[in-house]
Amino acid sequence: MVAVSLFGADVSGPLDWVEAEDALEAIGLAWLAEPWMLERDGADAIRVRIVDVSPATLDGPGRVVVKTEDWGAIDVPYETHELPWPPARLRPLRPGEGASPWG
Repeated sequence: MVAVSLFGADVSGPLDWVEAEDALEAIGLAWLAEPWMLERDGADAIRVRIVDVSPATLDGPGRVVVKTEDWGAIDVPYETHELPWPPARLRPLRPGEGASPWG
């Protein structure tokens, strides 16, 4: 068995059931609050924050809603993007990318 994140990404190699649970508990849910990058067709990736995650159910497909990074400012305009679940175009930041425009 391999531990798999909410977004369907492997978070471990082959493990037994208890080790897989431990791997998922170790990463917790805090990673949802981290900044992410949204890959866009024909444009540069943009830094975003997750605002809603709704996995698929018997009633319909899931979704992930992200908004463009506002850097904590309440007066900065932002856009929201609704992505299908699991969100293939959403990825964690890579080292050195997504830095604040204010330094």
